[in-house]
Parts: sequence; C-alpha cells; structure tokens
Amino acid sequence: MTTLFTNTPLDNHPQTEPQITVTLMDHLGAKQMALRFPYDDRIKTHLMKLEGICFSRTHRCLYIPATNENYFRLLAHCKGVIWVDVKALFDDTSSSQKIQKTVKITTTQATTANTTLLFPKIATLKHSSITGTTDFAGSLSEKSGISVHEAEHFVMPEDGDKQAADISRSSTEWRDLEITYNKRQFLIKLPFREEDVLFLKLLKGWWHGTNKIWLITASIKNLEALQARFSYWDIPVYQKIEDLIRRSTDPIVVELYHTPEHPKKVAIKLSGYGVNQDFIRQLPWREYDKPFKRWWIPYNDEIIHRIIEHFTSSGAKIINRVPTDPRKVKTEVLSPGDQQRLLLRKFHNHHQVLKAYTDTLIRMRYSWKTIKQYTGKLYRFLDWLDTKPIVEATEKDVNRYLSHLGAGNVSDSLLHAAVNAIKFYFEKVQFASVIRIEQIKRPRKAHRLPVILSLDEVDRLFRSVDNLKHVAILYTIYSSGLRLNELLSLKLSDIYWDRNQIIIRGGKGKKDRSVMLSARLKDLLIFYFDQYQPKHWLFEGQQEDHPYSSRSVQQIVTRAARKARINRRVTPHTLRHCFATHLLDNGTDVRYIQELLGHKDIKTTLIYTHVTTNSLNQIRSPLDQMELSNEKWKMRNDATENTRL
Repeated sequence: MTTLFTNTPLDNHPQTEPQITVTLMDHLGAKQMALRFPYDDRIKTHLMKLEGICFSRTHRCLYIPATNENYFRLLAHCKGVIWVDVKALFDDTSSSQKIQKTVKITTTQATTANTTLLFPKIATLKHSSITGTTDFAGSLSEKSGISVHEAEHFVMPEDGDKQAADISRSSTEWRDLEITYNKRQFLIKLPFREEDVLFLKLLKGWWHGTNKIWLITASIKNLEALQARFSYWDIPVYQKIEDLIRRSTDPIVVELYHTPEHPKKVAIKLSGYGVNQDFIRQLPWREYDKPFKRWWIPYNDEIIHRIIEHFTSSGAKIINRVPTDPRKVKTEVLSPGDQQRLLLRKFHNHHQVLKAYTDTLIRMRYSWKTIKQYTGKLYRFLDWLDTKPIVEATEKDVNRYLSHLGAGNVSDSLLHAAVNAIKFYFEKVQFASVIRIEQIKRPRKAHRLPVILSLDEVDRLFRSVDNLKHVAILYTIYSSGLRLNELLSLKLSDIYWDRNQIIIRGGKGKKDRSVMLSARLKDLLIFYFDQYQPKHWLFEGQQEDHPYSSRSVQQIVTRAARKARINRRVTPHTLRHCFATHLLDNGTDVRYIQELLGHKDIKTTLIYTHVTTNSLNQIRSPLDQMELSNEKWKMRNDATENTRL
C-alpha cells in the first residue's frame, strides 16, 4: 500500500514530524479549505493529484472548495493518515467571533521496525485555543471475523454549537458498530445517526430493510471512505481486506494465444493485481512486446505446460487459446447422415421420396446449402401434386406448377431454383422416360446490374463502425471480394502472413483459390488478434468452436449503411461487387478478377464491365460537343432568387 507519509521526519530531526494544517478561509468569493504544511515535495506532489486543488500565490498555500464532498475526497486521497471528523469546519463563522478552526494531522514513528503506519496513533485538533488528543487501541471482533479498531473520535461542534467542551465525541457512540466483509459487500450494522446515514447513502450500496443492515459494495473507494469515517479496522486487517478486494476485483489472468503473424511463437498477456512476471523473464528466448504489453515465447508444448502449471499453482485464471497443433485442429461437425435426419424431421410427409432425393444429393457431394434448398423446393411441388404420385407427373404438371408459382409475388431466382430441384429429381433420382425434361419452361432471365458503392461511400461505411471485430469483418470482405460463407469459413491457418495471401477453401463449386491479404487489413488484424484472440475460426461466434453467424454479419452491414446515410440496399455481397468494380476502374484485367472472385464462367465476371466508370469516362456525350451555354439559366436563377428576397 502506498502511504503519504513515511517514518522519516522532514528535516531528519527526531522532534519534527510531517503535518498538514487544514484551515477555513475566504478566497475568490467562496469558502475554501487551505492546506498548509512544511514544504515537502512528496506531500505536494501527492496533494496536487487531487482533482480541483489549486495553489494560491496570495495565501501561499494549496486550497480546495470547502464542501463535504471535497472533504471526504481529501480523506480518501490522503489515506496514509488518520482523519478526524471536522464537519463544523464548513460552518459559517461570523466575522465578529473570529474563531480559527484548524485540524493538524501528524504521523508518528511505527512501534515495530520496517513498518510504515497507515494511521497515526495521535490526532491533534485545535478549536480556538483548546486542543485535545486521544490514543487508539485495537481489538478483535468475533462477530465480524475481522480485526476491529475502536477508538475515540473528535468532531467539531454541531451547527450553532461553539462550546469547546463539546468538541469530543463520546467513545460509546460507535460501540454497536459492526462491519463484516464477505468478498462482495460490506455488511454494516450501526445505531441510527442522521449524519452516518447521509454518509452511507453517498457510497455505492443500499439499505436492506428486512435485515436492518446496510449493504455496501466491496470496493477500494468504499473501503477507504469507511475507514476514514469510522476507523474500524487496525492496520494489518485493513491491508488484508484491501488486498482481498483488489484480488477479487482485479484477479490475475494469464492469456495464451496464437496469431498467424508469428506462426512459431505464442503470445502471453499477464494482467491483474499483484501479478509477478519474474517467471516469464526467466524463460529462454522470451521477447517483450511493449506496445501491446505482451510476451512472445517459442511455440513449444513443454514451455506452455510449465507456464500453465506455474500460474495455476498461484491461483491465477488461465485462458489458454492455443491449439495443440493448429494444422490438425478438427471441429465437431455433424455427419451428412445426421444432417439428413435433422432435415427430414422438418417435413410432415413424403419421407420416402425425400429420403431417396437427399440420398442422391449426398452421394453426388452437393453442398449442404444446396441440399436444403433443393429439398424444400421439391417438397412444395409434392404438396401441390396432392394425392398424385410424383412418378406419374408429366411435364405439363411441372409447367402448371411453375405457372402457379409465377402467379404469386415471387422472384425469378425462386422460379429457377424450383426448376432446378424438379429437374434434378427426374434426371438423377427417378430416371423417368415418360417426362420430357426439355418441355419444362424456365422464366426469362432478367438482366440486372449489381448495386455498387463509390469509394467515398465505402469509406463512410467503414468509418461508421466503432467495434473492432465488425470493422475487421467489413475490411476482409471488401479487401478480398469474399462471399459471406467464404468469410465465415476462414480459419487462422488459412492466412499466409508472409505471402500476403488468404486461402479460400471449399468455395462455391468446392473450389479452392487464393486472394490477396491487404496491407491495411494486416495492420488491423494485429490489433484484432490481440483483443479477441481467436483460436480456430478467424471470426468466432459466441461459442469458440462455432464460426460467426451469417445473420450477424448481415446486420453489421445494414446498420453501418444506415449510419453512413447510404440510401440503397447494402448487403455483404454488395461489398464483393464493389471489390470487383473498383478493380476494373483501376484497370485490372478482367481475367485476374475472375480468378480472385472464383467465377467459373467469364460471362459472370463481365457483368461488372457494365457498371465500371473506367471506359465510360473516356466517352464524350454528344451534348458536350455542342457549343451551348448555361449563362442564360444562371442569370434567370439569380433574378428569381432576388425576387424571392
């Protein structure tokens, strides 16, 4: 514990002790508390840290506004001394009485060697020309289980009472005071006194009416205020309680995690009250990363085990986010058979047909997203057929069903998905020769341009987000042109830090590809790894063995667009469109863009040539070739404005 005063006198003279004299004075048109003491740089430095304290050149002293709040703050700040209750210090005193009110707070030498007294044994108070002193003696309270310090206390007279004989408080006033510490709260039981109740109301806590007891939150601030008010604990017990509170509110935590930035190292962060880093300093090849306040050690299972064992024995909380081998990490994923059983439970009938249908899709290794989509579309067709078996359905039935769907308010993509699901059944499952597949008519394809944001709009979108993880997600999508499911499937092992590449595994069509790792994204990921410490997935969900939710990413983009005042529908896929279009604007060859996007057909990539401004800016409009002037309209507009004024 840090104390304000030491056992050594200011001038090394055994008869001289450090002291602070608190005096009431009028300054700057208000009552002030003047703090005077023999000059000591240690005392001055400590007092100047108190908020609101100032130095007066006129009075040659430090001062602070004379309020009850400042008084208690002063008590808590100077916890190296015992403060007496001087409420009357703030009473207005008529100029005719000229009563000087001062409080002297002194320290004495400790009774044992190498011990600095937290509280002195002597408190001196002056009121007019009368001085009183008292000695404090410690005792043990079996009720609270805490060493108790009962003492006589001196107070200034109550309002309007200026008699010197009333300056001391009876030693029996706090006789029934009980304070119990139970790790989370102080349980306080004491006789009713209005000033004590007002004091406890200032602390963080509440009154328990049933048990007739005060429940005060166990914090260092409340502990200091209670000790300054009641002087309840003796020095060793106070220090022990303070240590317990600090350890409970700020426990020792050891975090171990891995980042692609240093594939052969492990990062260690030590935090908490009383943490000792000597053990880490003794390890070979350790390095300290000062900006991030962390250690780097070799990626070695034996060293990691030693660190965990050492800090576990000292009661520290261990957060180990280092996989045994990042290359061999396997996450728990349901087998295709289990997924199939869960899917079929969602449908009430047609189980035999759907079972054969999903068996074929699984055997042909379609993605699970496609399996769920196709199965749902076929189930709706089976329901529409009603009692007619699907094996008896013809192309006319399929076309009538598509007409039924098209009559509703559905999209073209839903109609195409229905056609694909039904055709797959007749071509791959039933092998029906009676149905003519070519007679199943698809809807005409619409030619729609993708929504594109300008560079300025993308910049506004990013700047509207404050959460580091959300910013990292947006940066990753835009900087590499990823699909949403590709983003959520990224693992730490997919980031090739030295090669500035990200490997996309099992993208659309089960194709792997590599994309660039932006330099700006790398800088951001360093902070992201240090704060969130992902273990397996690059972006983990609330459960570390599950990736981030796709719905959550969609909400991040939607909220960011709304906050950036972008009045268009923006989705995660919009950022992928922007990536491709902005590359074309910068003159990147469309073949490279096709590879980066993972498009099977170049025609899919060529759609971005319709929205790029690279070629359009080189074409001159016929209107610009005519020698026309807007001066006439400008003059009319100015005349209209003048008329309105």
